[in-house]
Amino acid sequence: MNTEEQRQAADAEDSKRKLFYIIVAVTIIGAATLAWTNFFVPVSYEVFVEPPTLFTDSEASASMSIFGVSRSGSRVPWSRQRIACEVLEGVNLAVLKYNEDSTMLVIVPTGLPGEMAFRVRSSNWPFSMFVTLRIQTPLALLARRQVTMSES
Repeated sequence: MNTEEQRQAADAEDSKRKLFYIIVAVTIIGAATLAWTNFFVPVSYEVFVEPPTLFTDSEASASMSIFGVSRSGSRVPWSRQRIACEVLEGVNLAVLKYNEDSTMLVIVPTGLPGEMAFRVRSSNWPFSMFVTLRIQTPLALLARRQVTMSES
């Protein structure tokens, strides 16, 4: 009878251990699924223009790209989208150059100040996104022009 009780106790201990492993596995799968959907699945897309302001006399350029935004509000890694851009205002203020796979647009100013407005589209997002880019003359250059104009 003593061996029968020991076997039942061992079976009960074995079932508790199996239940524990099942609970741990389900918890890990649930946490991984939650992390995946919160940080790696885009729920919307956002246009990023860096830098948001260009200067007329500089050699610098701005880059425009579309990234997915997760539920947590952060950029989704590896979510660059193909970009299609239409200039609504300020067509003559800059030259636009797409990279090879059309995931980034490089904006090079022509030397005229003003504000450019873009309508940006992506194949994975049904709505157009609007973004502006300011091209301005640096204050130092304006001060230099005023000094030379007052001297003449």
